[in-house]
Amino acid sequence: MPVANDTVFSFCQEYFAGNAAFHPPPVLLRYGSSSEEITGITGQVESLFRKNIAPSGVAVIYAESEARIKLEQSFHERNILFCNVETIDALQHPFIQKIIKLLSYINQATSSPGNSDHLLFDILHFDFYKIPVVEIAKLAIETGKKTNRTATNMYERLIQKANAPARDLFDPGTDPQLKDLAALLQQLFAVAATSNPFVLFEMITQDLSMINYFAENPEANWIRQLADALGNFIKECIIAAPSMQLHDLIERLYRMQKEQLPLTVSKLSAHLQGVQLIHFLADKEMDFGYIFLMGSPMLTDERKDWLKTFLKCLTNVHQPIVCISCVQPADEIAQPAIAAPPGIPANKIWSPEIAPLEESIMAALVSKIVLSVSALNTYLNCPLGFFYKNLLRVPKHTNEAMEFGSAIHYALEKLFRRLTSENLAGATVKRERQLFTTTMLEDFNNYMQNSRAFFNPDAFSRKLQYGQEVLLNYYDRYCDEWNTVVSIERNISGVLINGVPIKGKPDKLEFNGREVTIIDYKTGSIEKALVRLRPPSATDPHGGSYWRQAVFYKLLVDNYTQKDWHVTGAEFDFIEPGQDGSYHREKVHFTPADTETLKQQITGTWAKISARNFYTGCGQTDCHWCNLVKNNGRAIALHSRETNNRAD
Repeated sequence: MPVANDTVFSFCQEYFAGNAAFHPPPVLLRYGSSSEEITGITGQVESLFRKNIAPSGVAVIYAESEARIKLEQSFHERNILFCNVETIDALQHPFIQKIIKLLSYINQATSSPGNSDHLLFDILHFDFYKIPVVEIAKLAIETGKKTNRTATNMYERLIQKANAPARDLFDPGTDPQLKDLAALLQQLFAVAATSNPFVLFEMITQDLSMINYFAENPEANWIRQLADALGNFIKECIIAAPSMQLHDLIERLYRMQKEQLPLTVSKLSAHLQGVQLIHFLADKEMDFGYIFLMGSPMLTDERKDWLKTFLKCLTNVHQPIVCISCVQPADEIAQPAIAAPPGIPANKIWSPEIAPLEESIMAALVSKIVLSVSALNTYLNCPLGFFYKNLLRVPKHTNEAMEFGSAIHYALEKLFRRLTSENLAGATVKRERQLFTTTMLEDFNNYMQNSRAFFNPDAFSRKLQYGQEVLLNYYDRYCDEWNTVVSIERNISGVLINGVPIKGKPDKLEFNGREVTIIDYKTGSIEKALVRLRPPSATDPHGGSYWRQAVFYKLLVDNYTQKDWHVTGAEFDFIEPGQDGSYHREKVHFTPADTETLKQQITGTWAKISARNFYTGCGQTDCHWCNLVKNNGRAIALHSRETNNRAD
């Protein structure tokens, strides 16, 4: 249980008063808040300096990293030198993640070239390759053109551009950085099949682009230290398993990240002769003349035990100073620091802005947009994501959960098409279980096999078995209830809402005469999905994405002039059972206010798209597109926001 700091304060008083080893007793300083404590410690340290105490003879012991970050900021402002040795997980550093992504691309593209374009698109943005954003955008657009029959994926189109001669004397030709990366990738592919992973790692880190990156980077020594840590790890793996292939290494790194097994590197910050900042669990001799023990809003029992041990160590310190902060009000408690790329301040939402593309290019792309509910959700979630996904139409970023969900959807779509074509009653569907479930599982297995490249080998086997169980149980639960008067995956387009063109493809429309119920299948946790079903509110003005999907499809079907249909409700059918083991169907009922709200979201979003308001992202730390821009120095500006305004 947490121990309030007033209790800790009393404990310290009693401990020092009853221990004759402390003469004079340590100074106990009590602060009303964390910010007061930081200001107080800064002032106390400055007073020691005025007494000619060397900074290296002073230490600050901290428990919470966010408190340490704020103290560092305070020391910076007062020009106080400090030293902090942090233990960093190299696998979480953006530079190392880029190297791993490049190795993953070589591994995946070797076996499945068409399923790895999303990785290549990210690699093209890496800051050490310095490829202009406009060249990346043009490559993505050219790859997506249906008329381009000679290049079936982004890599093939990249090689075409790199080898293409200038059209005339005035043609500058292909961007040289683009050509350099194309040449490097060709070399990596050429040796991937015959060399061990360390050879590939060395080719990447010793490439001229990387050498120039190290030479220009102010944190070059730290970046090299991280690269050496990964290189040494790869060498150790190969020594232990000489036959290790690239896919084996990628699998091992994947497991380390998943199981949170760090590749630790010690990082020395600032000055060795400065004030020492030491984490309370660090195994370090407390050989200092003056020690400050920073408090925190709450201390656990574990930390209280540590406190007893620590206080005993203070008997050899000339003047220990113990700082205890009182428990702060709830609205004043510091939030955990948000990791930010180098040069980007932490603890705020920083929305990156990229340079706009030529208007002649953008006008052609925007003119082709027809708003779907996924495009609407993407824009409300992150306008920059909309720019990449819906305008440039870059290769889809996918993962195991998405591919698993798609496989489930595919199997159900094929099943219901069979049931509909034969117009079978529920009793027949139940009686012919063996026939229909066999073909359903075959469809699921085929989809999974075609998507195998997106799965970790162990996860693929688990998901394959789990999906088969889920589909069979789902069939048994609902087979005698299914309405077979349905329309499956119907493409609906040509619909205008306040002049905005929209389109969609609902999973299933169930009919009772002209009345329609929209059915959408969902995989994943029902418990986590409930928040997405909520309508707009003061705290969530956009509403949940599932609520928006239901209302969007109502507007789409109701305004579909080719049919005289009327949507009376929507139902989200969760294919996976909840934590209680039961299956759930969540109904959505519509009000005039719902449809009016969504019309406003559609028209408002369309106006912003038309005004080209999609070059600035949401800034959230989990946004792939914002991180791609920020982590590679592609932003022309960073806009600070205090709150989260994106949709779920």
